[in-house]
Amino acid sequence: MKIVNVLVLLMSFNIANAMDGVFDRSAEVDQYVAQLNSTATQEELIPSVRAIHISGIGDERLAKALADRLLRDVPNLEKQYGAWMVRALASTGAPFAKDTLGRVVKLRDV
Repeated sequence: MKIVNVLVLLMSFNIANAMDGVFDRSAEVDQYVAQLNSTATQEELIPSVRAIHISGIGDERLAKALADRLLRDVPNLEKQYGAWMVRALASTGAPFAKDTLGRVVKLRDV
């Protein structure tokens, strides 16, 4: 019974923290958007794009930056980078992700 009480107590702290904005990831999103809009190479971006995918951040501004960068890089898309970009964009859950990926496929087939 003590374990249940401890779990309930811990869950209440997490809920309270979330309500206080502790889980605000806007600074992290700003950093990722700046990196995607920079002149960084595809190879330099792979660790950040992998982190975006793993984080599960569902920010629309981040999704737009991913989509824009992916479309910009299509002509010279490296395989590993492209795979992580597709995963990261899809993981944002943005409604336009599917259309963007369709455009990438069409551009790659040209």
